[in-house]
Amino acid sequence: SYGKNVVIQCHSKHHFIFSDKQYIGSSAKLMIGNSRLVLKNEVSIHANSHLAPERSGIHIGERTRLQEGARVLGEVSIGADVIIAPHFY
Repeated sequence: SYGKNVVIQCHSKHHFIFSDKQYIGSSAKLMIGNSRLVLKNEVSIHANSHLAPERSGIHIGERTRLQEGARVLGEVSIGADVIIAPHFY
């Protein structure tokens, strides 16, 4: 499901690969362009999160959650069952 004001900028449908049961929160931004974004089953991207893949893209594993305001930029691979939160070091 998608929240309000979600922005998905993608140059080709082949660059945004997603599986079942996705959640993308309000005002989330997926700035894919010519790169690639892969979301496996049950990935949750909460409100005001920003994903901007570069080169080979971003791959997010099953049941992973990006909490509100999280940022994932560049070439990144995130495994299954991970929680990403902003300002967490």
